[in-house]
Amino acid sequence: MQTRNEPVETRTWTVGEVFQISPFNRAAVIAALLFLLFAAAASAQERVRVKDLAGVSGADVNEIEGVGLVTGLPGTGDSPDVVRARLRSFMQNRDGVLVSDKEISARNVAVVAVTARLEAFQAVGTEIDVMVATLNDAKNLKNGLLTQTFLYGPRPYQKDPVVYAIARGALAIGADVNTSTVATIPGGAIIQRLAPQANFLKALDEGWLTLKLNSPDFNVATRVADAINARFPALYNAEGELAAAQDAGHVRVKVATEKRGEAGRGDAIQFVGEILGMTVEIGSQEEPEATVIINEREKTYAITGKVRVLPCRVQKGRIVIEVPGRAEAGKSRPADGVVLLNDVLDTLGPTQETAADVIDLIKLLHNAGALKARLIVR
Repeated sequence: MQTRNEPVETRTWTVGEVFQISPFNRAAVIAALLFLLFAAAASAQERVRVKDLAGVSGADVNEIEGVGLVTGLPGTGDSPDVVRARLRSFMQNRDGVLVSDKEISARNVAVVAVTARLEAFQAVGTEIDVMVATLNDAKNLKNGLLTQTFLYGPRPYQKDPVVYAIARGALAIGADVNTSTVATIPGGAIIQRLAPQANFLKALDEGWLTLKLNSPDFNVATRVADAINARFPALYNAEGELAAAQDAGHVRVKVATEKRGEAGRGDAIQFVGEILGMTVEIGSQEEPEATVIINEREKTYAITGKVRVLPCRVQKGRIVIEVPGRAEAGKSRPADGVVLLNDVLDTLGPTQETAADVIDLIKLLHNAGALKARLIVR
């Protein structure tokens, strides 16, 4: 049995230097490092999926929101004067219970704003994460429970009174538990209605699809249009230009289906899927925005573009990632000094770490200022 004073074995990843753990791991990590060294000298051209470069116009992410009540707070909620009217109305409308001002005296309730992101085409019944933040003078949301809250679309209630999701559940707060006025509820809302998609379906039924580039670029827009035309040469030759760049941020595509409207919608959607799944060859100056998206609840992550890692040293348990700042004796760096996150994570494969460990390492790199990318945590 290992005692507390015994050292804990670590696995270290470093450019040009490998600390031996076992013959298997050493060989695997060396192989990954050799890949890293030669990858830097590879062609500047890269093939990227259309879905990583662009989204579909009309199939957008929607911000939904509502105002609710968090209960169960140990004296850290809103002052009674602030919360009385809303709590009284809530109890009367929901349960028909009448309460007087004298009965509402403790600071165990807080009025909060509740927000969530509703992706296009997410099915009814799907659970999504929500964010909760205080609206008044509550001091802390620790131990709080969000009561049932209706979430509406971004437009004024008079124009869009539809309830898109219903949120409720126990709050999860961050590391600073003493002053947390913002919290999350993983999977805390259940979708009740599909996100608005009338504009997308209308365009699809009329036979058109518009791609919106995540990062507008005239060259990329032209390359995407050319790739679509090359992918479907028969359609392009027979019916003229199938796809064309409208400007730096949009590519208009003719939907190649025999039927229009609802009768041809299935074929049209299949065609859209083929377009989004295509790959496009782009240059180093046209690469997509470097982004890392982490899904905390599902413990998954996605990397878009070339996410670079700057010199640093971070550790998670037995795993140490080290990227030296300059070439030193016994250490070497890729020819152009570029280290990519994909290559770093590839070296972790033989260590058989969990997805949660990898996500924690990505966060550590970001917190250390070594991750040259936009980090999105959902």
